[in-house]
Amino acid sequence: MKKTTTLIAIVLLLISRFTGLAQCTIDTSNHSNGFNPTNLPCITANVAYGQTQQIYLPPVGPGGITIDSAAFVSITGLPAGVTYTINPASGIIMGNGHGCIWFSGTSNPAGGSPLTINGTAYTSAGNIPISNFVTDTLPLCAGPPCTIDTSNHSNGFNPTNLPCINPFVAYSQVQQIYIPGVGPGGITIDSAVFLSITGLPAGITYAGNPANGIVMGNGRGCILFSGMANPTASSPLTINGTAYTSAGNIPISNFVQDTLPLCGPPCTVDTSNHSNGFNPTNLPCINPLVPYSQVQQIYIPGVGPGGITIDSASFTGITGLPAGITFEVYPSNGIIMGNGRGCVLFSGTTNITSGTFGLTVNGTLTTSGGIFPASNFITDTVSICGALGVQQINEGNLKLYPNPANDVLNVEWTVQTTAEMTVTNMNGEQVSHFEIVGGKLNTYDVHDLASGIYTISIVDKQTREIHTTRFAKF
Repeated sequence: MKKTTTLIAIVLLLISRFTGLAQCTIDTSNHSNGFNPTNLPCITANVAYGQTQQIYLPPVGPGGITIDSAAFVSITGLPAGVTYTINPASGIIMGNGHGCIWFSGTSNPAGGSPLTINGTAYTSAGNIPISNFVTDTLPLCAGPPCTIDTSNHSNGFNPTNLPCINPFVAYSQVQQIYIPGVGPGGITIDSAVFLSITGLPAGITYAGNPANGIVMGNGRGCILFSGMANPTASSPLTINGTAYTSAGNIPISNFVQDTLPLCGPPCTVDTSNHSNGFNPTNLPCINPLVPYSQVQQIYIPGVGPGGITIDSASFTGITGLPAGITFEVYPSNGIIMGNGRGCVLFSGTTNITSGTFGLTVNGTLTTSGGIFPASNFITDTVSICGALGVQQINEGNLKLYPNPANDVLNVEWTVQTTAEMTVTNMNGEQVSHFEIVGGKLNTYDVHDLASGIYTISIVDKQTREIHTTRFAKF
């Protein structure tokens, strides 16, 4: 009688507590004892949280005791802002019975939260605290995988399609998300729930922020795509989820399309090339502040020095390039078989004005004689063109300094005559034309010139002698 009275009191208490609150859906197929999942998925600070835990109360407990029922009274230890509701609302689950708990809210916890499940299990061995059987934790998620751009107002995904992926090259790209408050045809968008993204090539994964995939109307999020893959074609992606609008619940894929394209090769392999190693052996020189683009062909012979058999070469990098110059190898995994071919594209812009750079080709050659560093067989060099690194240019009767120039270029015409000076850019377009006086210092204001290489032509008005040189504007 006492037990019955206690249960009735608890029922009345819990019904009064939970009446009218949202509940979760019980999974009657669940037979995992206690709470499932055992611990709650992590919570991200300041991000709306929503998670269900299923409950199954077995009829027989540890040591073979019979479990008649369990009365769940409360859950303590939740971070501020996160609440729960239980189904059934009475909190009473009979032996071999089911229930569930819905956790929801927004919080800013400093760490994980160990939870205490308060209540009583009524068993053949007596009344036992539920906390003796069930433990639960709400862990704090690690930092978000990407940073949301709060200034983004491009509807849907931005960029619309992902940048291309190179086979066997590490990939990392963020797409920003903006869900407008008003959609096509003036419909109101309450929120969007992103469930999954399918169609990614094997090896590429994604992680979203917020972690629960819920972005409100006029709200923002982001997705990080990362990994390494070997796709053979571009990958059209499907964005799975639902947009909740005034016109009804609409699949997100109706509004948002996404593609992960496959990058084309950075250079074209010359299949007629039979020059061992890199061809040309050394790179053409680089003009400072001028976009550079140069391809070197690669041929790995089947037989190397001393008659050793070359199985393959694996290129992992090229070091020693001047600042601003990068490289891309094809094939992108850097592996070329014996008697096989590839190529390297060098590109970029540098402000280095002088010097010769010995490059190191990193990687290995696998041969019948063992594995050797690629640098044992392949050397490469690139130089800076011209005399732009010289602080002063002396061209007969002409002196220019400083070179490169930022604000003023000093021009000394050392003969006692006047001359005409013409300045042209790399496209051959005239940017200045004026007269200089011999025997004195002439100054040329270059402050407003665009950065680049310029050609100066000076014509002596008496002898019609022409002097031509170059200078760099930084």
